[in-house]
Amino acid sequence: MAAPSHRSTSTPPARNQAEHPEPTAVLPAAVAVKAACAYTGLSRSTLWSLTVSGEIPSVSVGRARSYLIADLDRFLAGRRSTGEAV
Repeated sequence: MAAPSHRSTSTPPARNQAEHPEPTAVLPAAVAVKAACAYTGLSRSTLWSLTVSGEIPSVSVGRARSYLIADLDRFLAGRRSTGEAV
């Protein structure tokens, strides 16, 4: 019969942030159509209309279409309302 293992119940030593920084999330440079719709709040048909008109550029690789986050941000920034009456 094997001897029971004895596990330490002490807490591990604290990590030194300078030596071992916490990993950060990596954001994608481009997203698929469904994610682009969720990101912008646009419907699929509106996103497609804006793509066809050239207002929002897209990237195609084979049959897959993607949108660069930078392009989506630029589009949204251009549509920002200041709240002032025109």
